[in-house]
Amino acid sequence: MKRLSLLFFILSCTSFGQSQLGLKVNAGAGKIESYPRPTAGYTSTIQLSEGVGFFYNFHFGKRSSLGIEALVTRIDGKQHFEGTQTDSHGNVIITMRSDRIRRLFYYGFPVYYGLQFNKLNINIGVQISRIVKSVFTESGTTEFSNGQPTTTWINKSANANDEGKTDPGVRIGVLYSLSNRFELEGLVYVGTDKTYGPSTATFMSDIYQATIGIRFSLYTKLKSGCLSRTDPSLLQK
Repeated sequence: MKRLSLLFFILSCTSFGQSQLGLKVNAGAGKIESYPRPTAGYTSTIQLSEGVGFFYNFHFGKRSSLGIEALVTRIDGKQHFEGTQTDSHGNVIITMRSDRIRRLFYYGFPVYYGLQFNKLNINIGVQISRIVKSVFTESGTTEFSNGQPTTTWINKSANANDEGKTDPGVRIGVLYSLSNRFELEGLVYVGTDKTYGPSTATFMSDIYQATIGIRFSLYTKLKSGCLSRTDPSLLQK
């Protein structure tokens, strides 16, 4: 019995760690690729992406850590479409160009494992995001070769069909400690989801995000499993 008590004492002394709770702010670039897409006349460009939220890290052992976050994130995507219509002789009679901007607002919940190397922490994990708001803006022009005036249009609407959809993905992060409270962070996230256009037509989207930011620790606490007072009888054979 005394030997079991001694073993428990040793295990409790080795199960130490550090808890960290704080705020983070990130900004960078995002991209949304939608499928299926036209084989020609289609381009997708990088747009602004940003996020803010809370993080909690638990450091244990010499190098390991586990982290979880609660985020509010915005990712924009812009697609450009260009097409033509020809007559029976192959002559272009109509040229159509349009730009579609998709703006997605998420609640994100990443969970990840990290390895510590001095001031550097490299972490990898998964993130489940839920779309809480989707805004779709489309603008374009139609040009006629027969001299008719060029027509333009713009349409902006909320996409209620998108709301509530989940976006699972993988995230990789790098942290560099600047001080006891501040850390520099770089993040890359790749996700896939089924989103909707302004109509009920569905299509798959690849979501890309690359950001840099700052993390600020609000609370840090060292934890140790060692007993505060040692019973000498535990050390007796």
